[in-house]
Amino acid sequence: MPERVERPWFQYLPSRTVDVLCSGAVHRVRWNDGDLELLDHDMEAEQALGALGGESFRCREILDTWSEAADAQRISMWRLQGLPAAGPDLGRVPDEPHESIGLPGPLRVLSTLAAVAELDRRWDDPELLKSTRDALGRFTTERLHAAADESMEATREQRRRMRIRIRTQPVTSTTRMEIAAEAMPGQLVLKVVLPISWMIEVWGRGAAVVEDRLILALAPVDGAESDLRQLGGWAIRWDVVSRNVLIPRVEAVGLEETDSGWALTPDAPRPEIAEPWCSVRTRTVR
Repeated sequence: MPERVERPWFQYLPSRTVDVLCSGAVHRVRWNDGDLELLDHDMEAEQALGALGGESFRCREILDTWSEAADAQRISMWRLQGLPAAGPDLGRVPDEPHESIGLPGPLRVLSTLAAVAELDRRWDDPELLKSTRDALGRFTTERLHAAADESMEATREQRRRMRIRIRTQPVTSTTRMEIAAEAMPGQLVLKVVLPISWMIEVWGRGAAVVEDRLILALAPVDGAESDLRQLGGWAIRWDVVSRNVLIPRVEAVGLEETDSGWALTPDAPRPEIAEPWCSVRTRTVR
């Protein structure tokens, strides 16, 4: 079984530059490799002026707000509400700042993903607040459930209305994903041991749902580490075994990013990441 290679959380997220109005001019703020850069300021000179009581400026306010928003203990998952079930497309998130946070849209998303990465690193820290853990648990369940619902859309004409219940247990990114499914007439229950990195590496890429697949894990294909538009991974395909029973099947997938979003590619190579463990139990209701 391939070993999971630890890497910086931001390694496979594309850089993003936003325009902001600062001191009467349009300035550029760039997120790249986990850091925020002010491209139109000499930060050493600006910091010296600030120490002498100089006025603040919009780009500096964004930098300060970023530092606070990316704090794991202050994480607010509602910042990511209103985004598609598949996750954010950072290239299409509008630059307009959130009225309460003050960060341009793409930076609002990235700051929360940075906080999620910090939570992943500190998950076993006894000083991490229970309320923070609970907030992440609720949000990952909501995001996974929304993605699963959308991926099931293609099966609706083949089956009757069903009750879908999903429970997640967030775990560190070094832990293998596990899925225990219980399928019965009119109902499907999924218990998912979900690595926190799913929020960044899959949902954070806007790839949680691709066509009719629920994407579970992604990584660059062999020999294409620098190509963020070609990915391989594991996904759930929904198998309608009767009008009343729906079963998840885990399979390898290849993805390619196109101008209109992610698409499945034929003849996907076996991913160089561990296959999620999946068990399915079916039973009848007496």
